[in-house]
This record gives sequence, structure tokens and C-alpha cells, in this order.
Amino acid sequence: MKALDIRLEDIVQEYTKLFKVGNSFFALCPFHYETKPSFHLDPTKQLYYCHGCHRGGNVKTFLREVGRLDEIEETESIQAVVTKYWNWLLMNSETIMKKLSKIGITEREVKSYRIGYSIGKTYNYLIKQGYSQNEIESLGIFKHQNGEIIETFSQRLIFPITEFGKVKTFVSRSSNGTPKYLYPKEAPIKEFLYGLDNNKSRIQRKNKVYVVEGVKDFFAIQENFPNSVCCFGCNLSFTQMVKLGRVADTLVFMFDGDEAGKAGVITSLNSWTSYSPRIRVSILPKDKDPFDLYRLELLDKIEEISLPQFYFSLGYSLSDLAKTIAKASRQSVLEEEIEEASEVYKVSKEAVIEEVNRFRPKEKRVIVSYSPEQIVASYCIKNDIPISEDLFQDQAIRQAIKGVDLITRAQLACLKEIGAKDVERALDNLLAKAMVSWGIGASEKAVRELLIAFSLIKEWFFTLNN
Repeated sequence: MKALDIRLEDIVQEYTKLFKVGNSFFALCPFHYETKPSFHLDPTKQLYYCHGCHRGGNVKTFLREVGRLDEIEETESIQAVVTKYWNWLLMNSETIMKKLSKIGITEREVKSYRIGYSIGKTYNYLIKQGYSQNEIESLGIFKHQNGEIIETFSQRLIFPITEFGKVKTFVSRSSNGTPKYLYPKEAPIKEFLYGLDNNKSRIQRKNKVYVVEGVKDFFAIQENFPNSVCCFGCNLSFTQMVKLGRVADTLVFMFDGDEAGKAGVITSLNSWTSYSPRIRVSILPKDKDPFDLYRLELLDKIEEISLPQFYFSLGYSLSDLAKTIAKASRQSVLEEEIEEASEVYKVSKEAVIEEVNRFRPKEKRVIVSYSPEQIVASYCIKNDIPISEDLFQDQAIRQAIKGVDLITRAQLACLKEIGAKDVERALDNLLAKAMVSWGIGASEKAVRELLIAFSLIKEWFFTLNN
């Protein structure tokens, strides 16, 4: 593939969502953490520039940044070379391939995910390929013991972890030895998500991502949940959460059904900040993991619940839930979680907002939107102005005032900061509503009586404030 054959926007949209503004595109930068789009792409000039991290260039520059320059240049890293070697060994081992098929890993997945197997001769192979001892040992899978060089990945399955198409590190797994999982020395495992590169388009298409703990679980659910990733353990790091928030608006935890799995969800939510996706939790049977459900053919029976439902099921208080919700930054996510919390905990939406605001900085507190009826009712209650549907006999008037009358003092406790201008605007709004009612069947007498009623309220209002 030549760089001139590739459209910059086609490559970039694999890593971040592009928003068209005029003749240009803007996006959240794929190279650094940010909450407001500062990445600019000019499709005419085929150039990009980030006003945040100041990276910019053309198609070739972008491919170099994401580790895919080998698509237009004949260059390969040592990680890519050793990945091909291990994959070749596995594909040519009939015995191991049969074992993999029994746990749901197909030949197609072995090729696609470049899964490999080591027979313990990796060092010698790389020496023959012309790599130096320092280059080989930089892989982090060799140790010196009694004058010999020992390969720690010997006789183990190997799962390459890729990002932007480039092999970053590896996870090895033993079927019967210990430890079950083994990583290269000092590998930053919690910075990556297994399967994200392969499944990114599926995740973006569904705008939803499922997260499991281990690679065995990951492959077990692929047929039912192809929009999934593995996070290596029962918690998500801040970096992993940010990466998932960039590609999907909904994140579903599918951790094991034990106490560690439940605790892992709670721990993960400490990282639920900017880029925060909507949270859902898959409820698995006690002490079962996704692979168990795969074997029992029960994956299609998994139930998903909301974050408030999950907290409520564990016995957490509204305050505990509010502290977590307060970490989210997306307005749409905040509103949905607050609405759901109100229903689950059987309290008013305003009460949830008040609790959430206790854990948010003053400048980021959730703003409550009140209806004109709420504003007028609040004012009337605080100033002992008598207003009730019982004061009128006409049904049109009673219906218009009902919304005001049904609001209790307790529900209006959070309306303390409403000012004179707010009430004036609300009264004007209500008067407009009354006039609209004329056009939907109300009698002329009823409309006039309603206008008089609200005019009296307005008169009382101005009398008390002048």
C-alpha cells in the first residue's frame, strides 16, 4: 500500500470519531488525553494538526505515529518478527490447534489475532535473523540462569497485544502450569486492552463495548459479543477507561460472578472520569465466568442492569452511588444515571442531584432545570400565597394549576436560590400557556378566569418584591 493511495480521514477515523465542521474535520486527539476536540484535519490538503499536543503532518506522518508505517515501507520491528514466528509454530502444531478448538478458539481467530506458541527456541531464531543480544533481551522474556539464557515463554500460548496495528507487548498463558498468565518483564499491561484493535470497528458500529477479565473469556464470547475486549484482571485502569470512552458511549462490565468480580467493577469506577461512557453491568451466576457460560450455552441468557441497579443490589446507599456518578463528565451520562438513580432508590430527581453535587466542584455542579409551575409554586409556598386547583371549578383551570398544586414543600426544598427574575419569567410562561389553552377547547370564560388568577399571583409577586 502506498501513502498516496490512502485518504487521511479514512485512517484517522479508525482511531477517533471525526466531526465535520464546514470543509474540515475535528476530533478528540488520538495521541493525548483531552476532553474537548483540538485535533483538526484538512481533507483537501490531506494534513492534520493537534492544537493540544502540537503533533501534525500528512498520511505518512500519522501512520508513523500509530506504528503502521510498515504498511507503506518495508520495515518490521522485532516484536512483529517474533509474532510471525510464534504464529507459524502454532499454525503448524496440529495437537495444540485441536486443544484450542475445544475451548472455542478457531483457526480464523488464531490467524486474525496472530496467536502463537513458543517451543523455547526463540532466542536462537532471532539470532539467525540478525538481531543482537541486546535487541533480543529487550523483549523482556529471557533471563540468565546458571550461565544459560532461559526463555520464560517456553511451552506457552502467546497473545500479542496490538495498538494501532503495532505489537506493543505480549501475554502468555499456560494450560496446566503456573503461573497461568505471564507477561514480559516490566510490560505496561494495564495500559492496553486485548482485542481492541481487532474489534474496534464492531465496537464503534454498536457504540457499545463489553469488558471481560481474561483472554479465555474473551474468545469464548466472540460469537455472541464481538464488540468486546479483555482488560487483564478484574479492574479497569484510568488509561483503559479513557481508551474505551473514545470508541463507545456504553461500557458493559462482564466480570466473573464472584466477590472479586463485583469488587472489580466498583474499583474500576474510580477511573470513571472524562470520556466517561454509560455504565452497565452483566450479572453472571455466582462463581461463574463467561467461559463457564459458554460451555453451558447460556451466554444469551446474561442479564444487563444499570449502574444504580448494581449499587442497589449490593446494598450501597444513595450517597455511595452519588459519589460514583459525580465522577462522570458527560452531561448525557450524568442525566441518565441521575434519572435511573431516582427510580431505583425511590427519591426525587432533585434529591439525587443535590447528593451528586456534594461530590462535584462548585463550577461543575449539575444545574437543575425547573418547570414554570415548580418555580411559581415554590414562590407561592415560601410566601404563603394561596394557590390551589380547589379554588376553581372550571376543569381547564384546575388542570392548568394541578401541576403547581401537587408539588410539596419537601420536593421544593432545593429551590432556595430562585430569584425574582426567575419567577417573573415563569409567570409570563404560564400566562402564555393559558392563552394557548384557548385554542384547544377551553371556554372563553375559563381562559379569562385563569388569566385573572395568574395575574393576581403576578400582582402579589410584584407587591412583595417592591
